[in-house]
Amino acid sequence: MLWLGRKQAEIFSLDNVGYCDSLVTLKVPPQILETCYSILTKRSQLLHIEILPTNEKIIIWNIAKEIAKDRLDNEGLIRLSHCLITLEYFLQ
Repeated sequence: MLWLGRKQAEIFSLDNVGYCDSLVTLKVPPQILETCYSILTKRSQLLHIEILPTNEKIIIWNIAKEIAKDRLDNEGLIRLSHCLITLEYFLQ
């Protein structure tokens, strides 16, 4: 499953604006990244967003709000934040 996450990161690298929009409007890309987030946090390869320092959480939250443009509720923003953290993991 993690190879699908890496593939999503590759797609993000090709068109980051379009891909970010797809995270808000489509179902499959965020589901892939959320599944990878769950796997990586269970393996302790990625920190849960709740454990991150407050300033990092604020930065991620603000980016998620900017991408969502008022199209997601708070639960959707949390899921989008998980996706962004997972993308960052795969891009490193």
